[in-house]
Amino acid sequence: MKTFSPNLRTHCVGRYLIDLPEDMGDPSVDLAQFYYGLDKNFKKVEAYMPQGAAMEFDEFRRRVTVRMDELKKEKNVEMEIPLLLRSEVVPTENGDALLLRYLSNENYRISSIKTEIHAYVNKRHIRIESASYLPEGAPRLDEDRYKVIDPSPTEDRLKHMVRNLRGAKDPQRAGEGFCMNGIVFDAQRIGYDEEKAVFEFQWPKEKGWVKLDVDMMGKTGQGKETLSGMFAELLTLIGQLGGVESDQPKSVWHMRQERAGLRVEEYGMQGWDQDSSAAQFRFSARNDEGQFTWARPGLQITLDAGQFGISNYPSPLSRDQVEQAWDAWLSSLRLSPGNGGPAPKPR
Repeated sequence: MKTFSPNLRTHCVGRYLIDLPEDMGDPSVDLAQFYYGLDKNFKKVEAYMPQGAAMEFDEFRRRVTVRMDELKKEKNVEMEIPLLLRSEVVPTENGDALLLRYLSNENYRISSIKTEIHAYVNKRHIRIESASYLPEGAPRLDEDRYKVIDPSPTEDRLKHMVRNLRGAKDPQRAGEGFCMNGIVFDAQRIGYDEEKAVFEFQWPKEKGWVKLDVDMMGKTGQGKETLSGMFAELLTLIGQLGGVESDQPKSVWHMRQERAGLRVEEYGMQGWDQDSSAAQFRFSARNDEGQFTWARPGLQITLDAGQFGISNYPSPLSRDQVEQAWDAWLSSLRLSPGNGGPAPKPR
């Protein structure tokens, strides 16, 4: 069985910190969501940081150039014009960012407009984006809709956000706000009302991986379904797929306890136990109770060892190793100092 590095790294995951073996790497954040307003008229900004690790500025510039060239080359079929409508340099305290405005539909002239801004903050490439549509009550035009869409409110929102991003080299000293790989979104300065993101750690980069997802669901939380209900449905579904009895998953962990000041329910499941060398594991924790706040958000954490349900993708860890890792990692979860958590560790 493989083992993790004994050296730990502290990562920021939203308003929380977690300590993981250094070979779990930097988390990818394929999608974070920031909401302005929580009623039916809400506006949403999405943020992407699929590569969590630091990169040099030349690599950032190369990626942005490739993206801009793609939008220049691709054309809207009906209007026979490039998707890219405008590019603009946006000065920020972290350096110049690049705004790209483009048609969201490559086939039809009734396309809405999307705007994305690429920024280089704390040696990370982050992209924030949002869409602009026809104003409510406007006629549904059959041609060149983009000419009557006003993207300025959306772009003003994006510019304000990117100008207020803050870099933080030390996650323990990142200050107040929602932190993603050393980039901090400060709700007080930016003015949004909700924050959500999934942080994905993975080790190693091969088929028998261990993957940890930390899903921060914000003040609005998650759906009403409980974790136990989700696992019961999964067991039922797998049972309906057939197979011999020894192939069926079994529960190996179930408890309710406090983690990081949050009351959570935890489940652990083992699959493919007919052959210990092919076992897989899925452990999850979720808080389903209480009034969610910035500092007490809806939360779900899932640890997969092996690709659950696929027999030729076993766990690289034994059950004991999985249980030890699960308990140690969740025990390290805590509110960051800038958001009211314990004082940072000494340097």
